[in-house]
Amino acid sequence: MTGPLTRLVFGLAVPETLTAPEAGVGPLIRWIGARAGVDLVRFQVPSYEALVRQMVDGALHVAWLPPIVFVRLEHQGIAAPLVVNRRRRTGAAGYQSVLVVPIASEIACLEDLRGRSIAWVDPLSASGYVLPRIQLAAHGIDPRTAFAEERFYGSHQAVVRALIDGSADVAATFAGLDDVGAVSRGAWTNETGEYSPLRVLATFGEIPADLIAVRSDVDPELRSALTAAFVDACADPAMAPLVKRTFGVETFAPDSFASYDGLRRAIDAAAARGLMDLAVVNSTRMPTRPPVST
Repeated sequence: MTGPLTRLVFGLAVPETLTAPEAGVGPLIRWIGARAGVDLVRFQVPSYEALVRQMVDGALHVAWLPPIVFVRLEHQGIAAPLVVNRRRRTGAAGYQSVLVVPIASEIACLEDLRGRSIAWVDPLSASGYVLPRIQLAAHGIDPRTAFAEERFYGSHQAVVRALIDGSADVAATFAGLDDVGAVSRGAWTNETGEYSPLRVLATFGEIPADLIAVRSDVDPELRSALTAAFVDACADPAMAPLVKRTFGVETFAPDSFASYDGLRRAIDAAAARGLMDLAVVNSTRMPTRPPVST
């Protein structure tokens, strides 16, 4: 960059299958920008693919990133972490990857998944694609051949709807656990904790939380100012409710990034076993369906 930036663009991926985000996002982003001493504006994109492309091209300077997207952009030297998101009822480090089925489904165990249809979130979704494939293989279920049909739906809410309307037999998504390890909230629950008629078939382990990242070429002093502003927003009486409503976050923390190392190793291990194609993860072109096995 040729000089200090006075205007930054904050990217947020909102799939076309979802409604518009909470109206408080705009005021919250403007407040954070003012706190950091920069004009910060929101730019909404329809997919993780578009989010990656805009970050690579330099059209976005700051973004809310899911963990797989962050790991990829960090590996390429494009993005650096600002703050990690502390989600409600999911613990300090992240959330769990789960498979869910309709509550009345006859699917009772992982073996019952053979020949069924599955709803994935996105090729770059840790809980909604990557980790479930790794863990299914570890349990003796080859995800490349086990399912009669696989489809990407673009969001966690969309895979839940696919189960409810009968478009899929099982879906991969996320869940938060309470202090005793019981599922307390997921993509199929609303803000009051009420459940859609779904049940958890399997829990596959913890995933690092989403985070706020910045392009690596943004001035370090400005990065520090942005980090402080995101943290301060959670403590400000007027902004804290907006943070909770728009991002589902209790606090932003400027540390705890070591958990992403395990995710990097999991991706490499999955690629080595042929469970996922690193060319897909490292490409700016994402498929709408998994590659056909031969």
